[in-house]
Amino acid sequence: MAALPKVKHVLTIGSEKYALRAADIYGDFGGSTGVTKVSDPDTTNYTAKLTSADFANGKAIRIKCTATNGTGAAKISKSFTVICAFEKAKTALANLDAKKITVDGKTWDITATRIPQRRRFG
Repeated sequence: MAALPKVKHVLTIGSEKYALRAADIYGDFGGSTGVTKVSDPDTTNYTAKLTSADFANGKAIRIKCTATNGTGAAKISKSFTVICAFEKAKTALANLDAKKITVDGKTWDITATRIPQRRRFG
C-alpha cells in the first residue's frame, strides 16, 4: 500500500467529537472504531483536535493491523494503524479481523489485529 492521502475524519468518544486527518480506509469499519469521514461542507462542532495527549490519557488507542494481498509466491503483506476510541476497542478488534479493505483498486484481507504493547507517551 502506498501512502494514502489524508482526509478529514471525526472521532466520537461519548458525546465529544475530535477532529483528525487520516487515510480514507474507515469506510467499512468506521462505526466500530468511532471514526467516520466528514462530509463536505464540514458543519461538525468539534471538542478539540486529536493529540498525543488523548492517546496518553486513554481516550483513544491505535490498533495495528496486518493485511495481505495475493496468494502463493505473489502474496504481499503490509501493516497499517487504525485509530479507535478506547471504549470501542474490544468491538473494533473483533470487527476488524477478517475484513477487507480496498486501496488503489486492490483488495486487501485483514489477517491480524493487535494493540501494541509499547506505549509511547508525549
